[in-house]
Amino acid sequence: MEEIFEKIMSFKPTQVFEIPWLAIGTKENPIPQSEWNGGKWLIFVKNDKIDEIWSMIARASWEGKLGYGCKSSTAFSGRDNKVICVYNDDVENESEIFRIREELRKMGITNKIPYKTNEATRQGKYAEKGQKVSKYFM
Repeated sequence: MEEIFEKIMSFKPTQVFEIPWLAIGTKENPIPQSEWNGGKWLIFVKNDKIDEIWSMIARASWEGKLGYGCKSSTAFSGRDNKVICVYNDDVENESEIFRIREELRKMGITNKIPYKTNEATRQGKYAEKGQKVSKYFM
């Protein structure tokens, strides 16, 4: 299993132009599966920090310290900022949502970040469109 992790981690968000996302699950489930009733913490990161932060969050996700998986946008987007999504499987499980947020704080993600439901994403709701999308912002 460690070979899977090392292979995925050999790709850096700033060096991937062919696909929009890099994703990783946990050791038990290396490919994250989308959860219908889930959501994600959204961590917006400047390009000069994305590789470092992605590496840290991906490892924690792989080790089962976060939710069921995470993904990072890549250079494919062409934007100056990237986003890392850290997923959980149930938007009603506040203790799990807040536990993941606390783990992210321990990793140095101390600025306020939004939590968005997968349902809001399916509905096409995005803050850049001026829509309220965050269930939590902490």
